[in-house]
Amino acid sequence: MQPAGNVSNIFVRANLEGSAPFYGDCWPGNSTWIDVLNSNAQAFWGDLFSYSQFKGSNYLYSFWNDMNEPSVFSTDSHTMPMDAVHVKADGTMRTHLEIHNAYGALHQRSSFRGLLKRDNYTQRPFVLTRSFFLGSQKFGAYWTGDNRAIYEEVQGSISMIMQLGNAGHVFGGSDIPGFYGNPTDDLYVMFYQAGAWYPFMRAHSQSIDETPFPVKDREPWK
Repeated sequence: MQPAGNVSNIFVRANLEGSAPFYGDCWPGNSTWIDVLNSNAQAFWGDLFSYSQFKGSNYLYSFWNDMNEPSVFSTDSHTMPMDAVHVKADGTMRTHLEIHNAYGALHQRSSFRGLLKRDNYTQRPFVLTRSFFLGSQKFGAYWTGDNRAIYEEVQGSISMIMQLGNAGHVFGGSDIPGFYGNPTDDLYVMFYQAGAWYPFMRAHSQSIDETPFPVKDREPWK
């Protein structure tokens, strides 16, 4: 594709010594990360939602930004090294330490803006995100991450959602009835009862046959 703007150096760099991208492991395998501090990279990412690029999508589609803390499996911290480097379009450099908390929010905003552009600013996009920051409420919903199918998570979800609501993030929820593990029948019912009052309600779990924690079907009628 030919995305908007200058697309050189649109990936997070490994360090200050050169322009080589940072590489690490995530679900696709060996990966590199879009530098969402860079306006050219933001435009590139947003253009990937266009109908000419995202084949089979349409105006009814909603989108889900996952693993955008960013999550990196191959580091001890399970996120990007703090000395990785972000470079703005004007050449200004920042370490990942300086923008880590804002990375998910910039990622979600880039998706939101790309979807607005795709539909000629006639549709309000829905973009769900796992990582967010101050101001993220303008760009979509959040969920609380990979929770467990235990009773404590019901209370924990309500506490987290209420606290974030007080901070301005009013559109959020947690995975019902817990992402990891298999709930008891009572917990299953309790999670759905609580979840009906979440601003964002979603039944979700890890893959059914995933090891070492295979889970049962989540649909209530099953």
